[in-house]
Amino acid sequence: MGWLDFRKADPAHYGRSWDARLLSVKDREKEWLEPLHYARILAIKDGGIMLTGFEITFRALKSKPNHMRQTWWCVIHEEEAYAALARHNPRSSSGFDVNDDDMRD
Repeated sequence: MGWLDFRKADPAHYGRSWDARLLSVKDREKEWLEPLHYARILAIKDGGIMLTGFEITFRALKSKPNHMRQTWWCVIHEEEAYAALARHNPRSSSGFDVNDDDMRD
């Protein structure tokens, strides 16, 4: 849970693009996830908004950063989100289920 912040990126670093951030409900300065750079809106449906972009991570000081494609589906109501997931039956290229982090060990 958190606040979705979707705004223009710093043009000095990312050119004319957009960034998405998931911020803490209590402290809007704290990010829950790594930012989504070069973000764009794919769809607004089923009570939510679907964004795509890249999570950029740096391995070392002089190395090139890794650009990992990410897709976020942000929904307001938890019950509607699970119902929409059941309807769409998303597949994962990694082999993990989309709800693995919600399952008990």
